[in-house]
Amino acid sequence: MLNWLLPDPYKEQKQQLRLAFPKVLEPEVDAVLQLLFEKKQAKYKDGKTHPVQGLVHSDTIAVQVSGESLGIPYRVYFNEPDTEQLASLTEVQQLVLHCIYLRHHNGFVRQQHLELLGTRDEFWIIPFTFQLLGEYIPEIMEVILKQLSAP
Repeated sequence: MLNWLLPDPYKEQKQQLRLAFPKVLEPEVDAVLQLLFEKKQAKYKDGKTHPVQGLVHSDTIAVQVSGESLGIPYRVYFNEPDTEQLASLTEVQQLVLHCIYLRHHNGFVRQQHLELLGTRDEFWIIPFTFQLLGEYIPEIMEVILKQLSAP
């Protein structure tokens, strides 16, 4: 049987991530989702790779951005893309990807993607970075302080 005839088991999770961004970014978000859902496994603290059923936590954080109601996932469990995959994305798509990884289950991954965002000030990035303020990870707080004091 051809795979395209089968229903997409990740349809709801993809829609949940689409709803974390303003509607105007939907084409960019869809490009990132295609990349993220290629690999359906995640590497955990034990160093082993495990198959994952739920790549996006079902709980969301409700925010209003430019009059749009968005729901940012509490956590995501994707493996990070390799440098080739990241390079295949446009600049805006890379920003979307970094925002998604700000919700990653691993604090080091969140910190790394926060650093990669730099001092970007697109209005839709702010809710993702703001959520990090309540996580009490000193290294992340240091990055935020550096970014806030940058010219």
